[in-house]
Amino acid sequence: MKTDRPTTRLANAAEWCLILAAAAYLSYLYPWEQLLRATVTAGGDTASHYYPAWFMHHELLPKGQITGWTMGNYAGFPIFHFYSTLPFFLIAAGGYLFPMEQTFKIVSLLGATTLPIAVGYLFRVLGYGRGVSVMAAGSVLPFLFQQGNSMWGGNIPSVLAGEFCHSIGLTLSFVFLAELHKASRGTGSWIRTGFVLAAVGLSHAFAFIGALWFGLYYVWPRAGAGERARRVAPAALLAFFLLCFWGLPLPPRVRFTTEWSVIWNIRHLKEVIPELLWPAGVLTLANLFTMIPRPQWTPWWTRDAATAAPGSGERIARTLLAVAGVGTLAWHWQTWSSVPITTTWQAGAAGGLALLCAALPRKRFDPERHGLFLFILFGAGFLYLLAPAVGFPDIRFIPLAQIVVGLMAADFLGWAGKRLRFPLVYSAVVLTATLAWSHHHIGYLPSWLHWNYSGYEGKVTWDLFKSINDHARGDVNSPRMVFEHSQMHNRFGGSRAFENLPFFAGRSTLEGVFHQVSPNSAYAFYIQSEVSEKTSGPFPQYTYMRLNPDAALPHLRHYNVGTIVAVTQKARAAYDAHPSFERTFLEGGYAIYEIEGGDTGYVEAARNAPVLFIDDDPPRDTGGAFEGLWRDLTGGESLTLAFSRWRHLMFDHKDYKISFYRWFKHPELLDIPLVPKSIIGEDAAREFALTTETIRDLPRRPYDGDCEVTSHLEHQRIRFQTTCPGRPHIVKVSYFPRWKAADGSPVHLVSPGFMLVYPSGEEFELYYGRTGLDWFALVATWIGLAWALAAAVSPRVRALSESAVGVPIGVVAGALERRRIVWSVIGLTLLSLIGAATRFSLTRPDEAYGLAQTAYKARQFERAVDLLQEWTASDRETFKQATALYQLGVAQSELGQHDNAIETHE
Repeated sequence: MKTDRPTTRLANAAEWCLILAAAAYLSYLYPWEQLLRATVTAGGDTASHYYPAWFMHHELLPKGQITGWTMGNYAGFPIFHFYSTLPFFLIAAGGYLFPMEQTFKIVSLLGATTLPIAVGYLFRVLGYGRGVSVMAAGSVLPFLFQQGNSMWGGNIPSVLAGEFCHSIGLTLSFVFLAELHKASRGTGSWIRTGFVLAAVGLSHAFAFIGALWFGLYYVWPRAGAGERARRVAPAALLAFFLLCFWGLPLPPRVRFTTEWSVIWNIRHLKEVIPELLWPAGVLTLANLFTMIPRPQWTPWWTRDAATAAPGSGERIARTLLAVAGVGTLAWHWQTWSSVPITTTWQAGAAGGLALLCAALPRKRFDPERHGLFLFILFGAGFLYLLAPAVGFPDIRFIPLAQIVVGLMAADFLGWAGKRLRFPLVYSAVVLTATLAWSHHHIGYLPSWLHWNYSGYEGKVTWDLFKSINDHARGDVNSPRMVFEHSQMHNRFGGSRAFENLPFFAGRSTLEGVFHQVSPNSAYAFYIQSEVSEKTSGPFPQYTYMRLNPDAALPHLRHYNVGTIVAVTQKARAAYDAHPSFERTFLEGGYAIYEIEGGDTGYVEAARNAPVLFIDDDPPRDTGGAFEGLWRDLTGGESLTLAFSRWRHLMFDHKDYKISFYRWFKHPELLDIPLVPKSIIGEDAAREFALTTETIRDLPRRPYDGDCEVTSHLEHQRIRFQTTCPGRPHIVKVSYFPRWKAADGSPVHLVSPGFMLVYPSGEEFELYYGRTGLDWFALVATWIGLAWALAAAVSPRVRALSESAVGVPIGVVAGALERRRIVWSVIGLTLLSLIGAATRFSLTRPDEAYGLAQTAYKARQFERAVDLLQEWTASDRETFKQATALYQLGVAQSELGQHDNAIETHE
């Protein structure tokens, strides 16, 4: 039968118009008057993202760079080296055509606005019938609007809180999934697929991990896995090459960052499926029930009397049962947080599920669609369980599950209406209902959109904020400036407004939006706790102080901090009463103080000889560790405690960062620089005459005479003149391996996170350059680009690439395919066990501590000593560690172990 092409084209156009209508609705909600104003975006973390984009536009792109170094925050850090690059590149490059304030606003909303288009495109690629892609596009609107959280990522509140890069990466990941599906079927281009995957990687790490999980499904052991793997393998390799310039140097340099991982414990299913997603949740459950194998039935009262075949009454009966089932489930869902969960309540919920299951006809399970969605749901749960173990926030993977719930609902609605004569009308009705439901829950979104995009300049407090910045104005060579942490700063546009001091005042500050990027991050927030009435304390592995100008003074001088902004009455009173803080500004409750002796310079000659800190570990007794594990398990110890001990013996090591943090808390030790042996290596370590294994025993060897040092900083270059050549000098800028001495002399990491250099003459220069690893990674990316270009223009190169790369992977996948059920069960079971065991271990890290407390309070000192020694053997900088050490010393004293008790207390 011939196809009516004009009709098909018209239907395709109408379908795309409906898909675009979902994105157009989002655009309609945006405050375009504010978006088009040339103001700097405010609000949440977004308030601190404009400066990095401005820096790329003015400092990096003119030099042909998209990563580099800024002195603006955290005593300097490698900007865009560990964070999203592509979104900021779009903003910075767009700034050459339009006002950058406007390009920033538009790009920040790009991911959320285009997510409906991306999933609509995915459904068309997956081969859904007419109009189903429209319902898919609409299904993500409730997800975008849901306001139960603003830090999980993907939704509009998260975008407004500053996570727009994650939103862009998430949208691109569904585009990648569509391209990957086409490539796996031989109808798409692995070149295009590889470029999209690389774009996801350059947009956000969490979205990239999700995209890699998508790709795993196309090589998972199932029918046709070998052929699919052969087709998609070149795309993965191409993406690897394209990302090399950015991603290859990352793993060995993560140790020069500050670890941050927070375990988010979900206490209620409503956190994951909030009210706005309830319809999608119910439809997803219905979808799953329709695919459960079960006997088919036709009630006798619905059969045609003449033929005994199912009649029209069957549809009525199924509809009534479905309504009863959905109604029962809806009532139970609505009341589950307000009524006791009794046996009767559970029986009623089970009855509702049974009615729904009985009402729905059987639906065919499609591995290409339903298998993919279920695999993503499984992956979201697995990554949520596993992520904290590798230092990632776990909750960032839940949005994948929330989106897939909507997609499963769209799949079900498409199946339910597949026999309707006007599918586009049906899809338009569903889209309209979704829009109405989402709009009904619009909540605070319009006011937050207006708040953010009216910008700093649009706030009534702009004149005050500008006065503060104008008063403190300086440049990169001015002493650093810190500010009191306070939610009062929200009046300017966000609580993090003063992180933008490098942009608004030209002055470097300690805090910034990218917490983990510098080895000095932890110290920045320790200083924050000393200068503020309240502290944010973002790193739970460290302890903090309270407002104390006396204690803060040596730390401020150590970091060359010359100015502080205070806002709370308590802080202002403390600084007013201290002779070393001179107030130079007071307006609107804000005071600025100059710090006496704070301008210590960015380069300082060491007053004492550097000390090598021995932090490498002795050989591990692997056999003894496993023997101990077996002994614990067979001796009645709990599983968690046994594995905790084994993990400590196998993997825990002396952490110089914790020792340096303790060193920093003792002002009398600040003039003794420490250099970690694990960082500089054996050869360089031999040059140090003084060594130590603990900060409790630091040798002090003073240098004679005073030195005069003058320095000049640029963002990627440091020059200084000194009257003491040959003497070690401390450069108060964060250490990073890409800093090099112009004369080729060594550059070492020195406490707390600075650089130690040895000038051979009176003039010395450091520059931020590339190492051999950086050059290798850059060449690899150029090879990838050349390969992609050659494959795009030459079918022969393309075919050779598919054979050379795809065939070996396809052979392995094909071998697994032959036992696909066995390997799938093994794989899913193994991943489930790894995820569950990891989560169980991470969420119960304090079991030994709890047992020790019980034994100590019961005066069972022998057992308390054993348990407390076990707990304190893993070195921590927490209040529990201090408590455990104190109790260990007391318990040892009670047992007559006085020498051990003295050492423990010290």
